[in-house]
Amino acid sequence: FSALTFDLTVTSLFVPLLAGGRLVAIEPDGPSGLAEIARRPDVNWCKATPSHLELLLRLEPTCELRTLIVGGEAFRSRLARRIWKAFPRVRVFNEYGPTEAVVGCMIHEAGPDALGDTADVPIGRPAPGVALSCGTPAVNPPPLGVMSA
Repeated sequence: FSALTFDLTVTSLFVPLLAGGRLVAIEPDGPSGLAEIARRPDVNWCKATPSHLELLLRLEPTCELRTLIVGGEAFRSRLARRIWKAFPRVRVFNEYGPTEAVVGCMIHEAGPDALGDTADVPIGRPAPGVALSCGTPAVNPPPLGVMSA
């Protein structure tokens, strides 16, 4: 449901094929495409932003999501709980990656029992084979407990 030129689509194209699945091409892209996905019983995997998920839930989906990769925006725990209510058996992965460098380099599998009272779903740990570091604008490590902007 996203344009081929959108970085979110990279994961949507290659992960199903690498896992032995198949692609379902939806026309048109955008909200109309999302509505088509919501109605298809053969759609069980999706990559979406939290904004897309808000729209999907409003469409009262009948698809059978089993795997959901979330990225592109902060993923609020409140939304994650609504996703599990709509799709009780779905595995949810929160993914992060700066578009300029990579589509996804950090990932966290979230579970309804592990969220606790956190406001956001964590973005996780580095993906296999990835090393991450934080730095100041001068490319120095920030002091412990300080986030770099």
